[in-house]
Amino acid sequence: MSAASASRLRGLIAVISSMALTALVFGFTYPMFATRLDTMGVPDFWIGLNAAAQSAGVFLVAWFAPRLITHFGPVRVMVAMTGVKLLAVLLCILFPAYWPWLLMRMVIGGAGSVLWIAGETWINEIAEEKSRGRELAIYSIALGVGTVAGVKIVEVVGYQGSWPFVALMVAVGISVIPLLFAWRDEPKLDMAGHDVGLAGFVHSFRTAPLAIMLNTVFAAIFVSVQSFMTIYGLEVGMALDRSLDILIVFNIGGILLPYGAGWLADRMDRNLLSFFLVFLSTLLFCVMGWALAQPVFDLIYIFVLGGLSASIYAVAMVLLGEKFRGAALASAAATFTLMWNVGGSAGPFITGGAMEVFGPQGLPISLAILSTLVLPFALGAWIRRKRGQTPS
Repeated sequence: MSAASASRLRGLIAVISSMALTALVFGFTYPMFATRLDTMGVPDFWIGLNAAAQSAGVFLVAWFAPRLITHFGPVRVMVAMTGVKLLAVLLCILFPAYWPWLLMRMVIGGAGSVLWIAGETWINEIAEEKSRGRELAIYSIALGVGTVAGVKIVEVVGYQGSWPFVALMVAVGISVIPLLFAWRDEPKLDMAGHDVGLAGFVHSFRTAPLAIMLNTVFAAIFVSVQSFMTIYGLEVGMALDRSLDILIVFNIGGILLPYGAGWLADRMDRNLLSFFLVFLSTLLFCVMGWALAQPVFDLIYIFVLGGLSASIYAVAMVLLGEKFRGAALASAAATFTLMWNVGGSAGPFITGGAMEVFGPQGLPISLAILSTLVLPFALGAWIRRKRGQTPS
């Protein structure tokens, strides 16, 4: 193995491992905070607003993150943001109330957003085009593993007292370790000649609109499921353990199925693949109420739904990576993360409101509508590519 190949491999292992642990924090915080707030008597709408605050943190950081990453390098930025997250979690222990948690979740979300931008710039920069779909599918799988582990920790340590936050701090701290072994293997990025700030976001939208739309809608759906699936289960009569199992199986589907989507993304039109993934997800949302009421079948159903959702994200990453290289990728990754958090903020807000109006069935109703919104973008991108037009 050449020195360049060895460096690339070390970089892949480091960034995938560290981001998997970052996903663990994500998988832990959403159900833990939602369940804790629910037991405190907080209404669904306000729980959704609290969850949205974590995603809204990106608006504080996305504008300068590309310059930060290219100036200091992904590793230093990721280590610094880990420190910020540790401090925010500690403050959650010291101030256990709704409004301080809302503020700290915004800080956690902002620091986490810079981590995502740095990590996804790094991995998309070093991924090889001939195997980009499979490499990014492995990355998506690792995120799924981390998310499942986070949900499982909620089940083990519970959501009362300080122990959940102590467990969260341990997970955040461990995420730094893989980075220390790849300090010299991070990609070198130069922002000279590339748009940043608002101009960079506009350029990214124009160059890869479908990737960004897929990512936005996926985030709205994914964060809504993570935030409200346990509450949905409780409201339709499930035990808490069963509701958590449903959420875990959703994330297990996100672990096991995306590699197949990545394999397809390396072999067929990625826009057409995107359309089919979103279309199938929409159909499944339409039958959620019935499917989750069927013993055994409910687990099969939620497994497939989780796999489709994670596959949409993996394909969106592939579509983004095929369009950008070098420093422009940092700006595109910032746009990608910004819009993920737009979706992540809007999703719980919309879903929480729908559940206030329609009861538990507001969850599948809102998710089906959100999923439908992206279908015209995917179909239009496929048609334009067939005709030889861009962007797609």
